[in-house]
Amino acid sequence: RMQYALEPQTGFTIQGVVKEQVYVGSMIKAIVMLPDGQEVRLERLAGDALPEGGSVYLYWKPEDARTIKTLEHAEMR
Repeated sequence: RMQYALEPQTGFTIQGVVKEQVYVGSMIKAIVMLPDGQEVRLERLAGDALPEGGSVYLYWKPEDARTIKTLEHAEMR
């Protein structure tokens, strides 16, 4: 699960700008624009507002990480 912080996190260098956020019931759905133009979507409880137009640092807990293999990688076996 993707998390965000207002300060850099050890081991992570992913910084983005909060493009927009929408309240949906008790949740906030937000879009963070990365420097290369890709967008990351986040969902948080409504009490955890993001700084719209401001920078955030994205990170995740190591236990939440998953390896995704490409088709090319799978065919090499």
